[in-house]
Amino acid sequence: MFLVIWKFEINEKLQKEFEELYGQNGKWVKLFKNDNSYIKTELIKDISQPNIYVTIDHWKSKSIYEKFLKESKVQFEIIDQEGEGLTKSEIKIGWFETLENI
Repeated sequence: MFLVIWKFEINEKLQKEFEELYGQNGKWVKLFKNDNSYIKTELIKDISQPNIYVTIDHWKSKSIYEKFLKESKVQFEIIDQEGEGLTKSEIKIGWFETLENI
């Protein structure tokens, strides 16, 4: 399994909007669900710093995810721009594979 992990520092006043955009019924998940290789997204909130979130997107493989990015570039950029006003920072932690694939 292939994982894409991001860390966000959000504007606390826009917490609800951020959670709606990145949560299970949000625009990101709806876009990802257009591809059969998408598995799920986890939205995780830091309990000691409530303005810090992590997302973990689960995909079947890296190559499939890269193909999805190319095919969905326009929609991806639209949603990404919508989220920019909600965050103070966005850091790509990395792309990971579970050890079962190695």
